[in-house]
Amino acid sequence: MIISNYNETIGITGVVAHRGAHKHGPGSPNSMTAFKDAVTKGFSAFECDVLLSKDKQVVVAHGPGTGCDGGKPDIPVHSSTYAQLSRVDLGNGDAVPLLEDVLRQVTGQNNTGIVIEVKETQDGNNLLLARKVYDIVKNQKALSRVQFIGFNYEQLLEILKIDNSVRCSPLEHCRDVVQYAVDGMWGVDFHKDRYDKKLVQACKKAGLKLNTWTVNSPRMMKKFKKWGFDFITTDEPEKCLKIETRYCITTI
Repeated sequence: MIISNYNETIGITGVVAHRGAHKHGPGSPNSMTAFKDAVTKGFSAFECDVLLSKDKQVVVAHGPGTGCDGGKPDIPVHSSTYAQLSRVDLGNGDAVPLLEDVLRQVTGQNNTGIVIEVKETQDGNNLLLARKVYDIVKNQKALSRVQFIGFNYEQLLEILKIDNSVRCSPLEHCRDVVQYAVDGMWGVDFHKDRYDKKLVQACKKAGLKLNTWTVNSPRMMKKFKKWGFDFITTDEPEKCLKIETRYCITTI
């Protein structure tokens, strides 16, 4: 993957491995193994979820409990310290990772992109989480390969307030399409059932990149490729990649 050349590549749909390449590999969702496998298999990007631990560490986990990613024991992320979370067994020798550790492990490789979903907190610290995530990505010198996504639009606006050059995409259709562009959003990343041709055309007219989730059937993959989507987020990235005649050259 050559991440920097995406904007010059026409007709290629990037494959984003949802929570890493976990479906057909040894790693659990949101595990270091699944992320490394996504890099090794040459997907355009992998997606990961981030939350705040009780001691305000940015951890990679879908939540609300570690069991959602296959962790044992299943403990709540927001009320557990990172020391407690680091002892959760995700299988294959993996534990719940810190975001900075994930970035440190993968940023020296083949330029695979990273899509970071900034989750909502349960204690009202949504904007704190957004700021901490941005700071970690910047400190790891990974801004050029990261896209920030989230359901909470205010979190994305907070990140853009800090740095209006980063890539942000909302997961929930909560504004007029033109407003997304005015607010500085790079793209949109709505659920697959939310799109129709009218919405797709409006997003393209506004200059927004198109991504969708979570697309696991080849029929739906072909549909969104035909509609000219820039990315498809999937639990079946291996299947999605086969639909392309060559590897995707993308930038997240």
